[in-house]
Amino acid sequence: MNWRDYQAMQRVSELGDRYLSYVDEGRDEPVLLIHGIPTWGYLWHGLLPALARSGRVLVPDLLGFGYSDRRDRSDRSIARQAEWLDAWMETMDLRRVSVVGHDIGGGVALRLAALFPERVARLAVLNTDCYDSWPIEAMLQFGHPAAYRKLSASAAVRALKLMLRQGFASSHRLASRRGGEPFCVASHRRPITRAAKLGGIACRCRDDGSPSPLFPRFPARRIDARPRTEPA
Repeated sequence: MNWRDYQAMQRVSELGDRYLSYVDEGRDEPVLLIHGIPTWGYLWHGLLPALARSGRVLVPDLLGFGYSDRRDRSDRSIARQAEWLDAWMETMDLRRVSVVGHDIGGGVALRLAALFPERVARLAVLNTDCYDSWPIEAMLQFGHPAAYRKLSASAAVRALKLMLRQGFASSHRLASRRGGEPFCVASHRRPITRAAKLGGIACRCRDDGSPSPLFPRFPARRIDARPRTEPA
């Protein structure tokens, strides 16, 4: 499946004055796949056919990514993405879904499970962000205000491909430009540089301007992972 075939499968859901693009394939028990940065729902295209044969698969493009609403000056934080997904799941009447998140999508999935537990039946996170592990230095540089002014669309795509190639076990998967296609034009370049900003993706600010935690505090038992010493 190439990216154009995948994009043709996408539907659009209105969320107030915003919109979210997503794929909805298969039937029965639903599983929700959440991509990370700097990707879009196409990240999951290799898994989609097999998963759709055994259940319902929902793959949204997070707000500001792929073919969802990419308008400028909008909150693309992990916290806000979880709220957008909750609103979208409400329009889709989704309850008790198996949720899989990758990269910052895992951060979104963790917040979704913590704040909207009625939505999540099972949770799996892959190579994900939590606590203070995001953003990495490369994304801070990419999100600098000067990046949009100085970085051409073609240069942005080259940088994105380099980042993606480093994250793939098989770099030949990125031999073509299909994975980076949504960022090949200026209208897509601005959202990705905006999303990379510390304030835009790692945290939300309180009313006084100070950053709020990436994930909410909630009580949990302490797990002692140290090996127990056997008596002599």
